[in-house]
Amino acid sequence: MDAKSVYPKDAHRHLPFLADQGIPNLCGAFAQGVSIQVLRIQMPADGVINFAANGMSDMENDQYAVLIQNHSDPADEGTVGTRSTLAFTITGPDTNDNLDIIVVGQLKGQLKTAL
Repeated sequence: MDAKSVYPKDAHRHLPFLADQGIPNLCGAFAQGVSIQVLRIQMPADGVINFAANGMSDMENDQYAVLIQNHSDPADEGTVGTRSTLAFTITGPDTNDNLDIIVVGQLKGQLKTAL
C-alpha cells in the first residue's frame, strides 16, 4: 500500500493508547511489551552503544536482543558483550565500520502484561 501523505506521523500522536503505553510508533510484534529500535552507526572505538546518546529509548531490562550487520567488513561480525538498560557493548568490528543494529525488547516505561 502506498502512503497517502508526504508527511510522516508518529502513531502515538493519533492513537491515544500508544501514548498511554509509552510507545511512540507501531511495529508488528509477537507479544505485548515488545518493540523494535533501529540504528545505523559507525563502530565506536570503545564499542559502547548508549541508547539515549543515539536518539533511542532506554530499555526496561537487560533481556533484549541485539542484531548487528557489519556492512564494511561482514567477516568482522559484531558480538554483544554486556547489556544494561542504558547501553550495550559490541566487540568484533573495527572502529568506524558501518553497522546496522536492531534492538528488540521492552522499552523503558512500556507496559508488558502476561498473555
